[in-house]
Amino acid sequence: MTTQRDSSTVVVSDRDGGSGTNIALAVIAVIAVIVLLWWIAFGQGSNGGGDNGGGGGGANPSLTIPSNPLPSAPASS
Repeated sequence: MTTQRDSSTVVVSDRDGGSGTNIALAVIAVIAVIVLLWWIAFGQGSNGGGDNGGGGGGANPSLTIPSNPLPSAPASS
C-alpha cells in the first residue's frame, strides 16, 4: 500500500512572537490620538490662557479720560 502525503501544506506557528511589539504600537497609537484630540480641542498654538470676558480687546488698549477735571485747590494768601 502506498500512503500519499500533501507536502505542499506549510503551517506557520508564531507563539508570542511580536505580541509585545503589537502592544507597544497600540499604546503609541492611543497616545497619538489623545494628543491630537487635545490639540484640536484646546486650539492650535493657543497661549493656554482663557478669555477674561473683556470682549473685543485689541493690541492697543484704550484709556478713557474723565471729562470733568478735579477741582483745583483754593489759593492760599
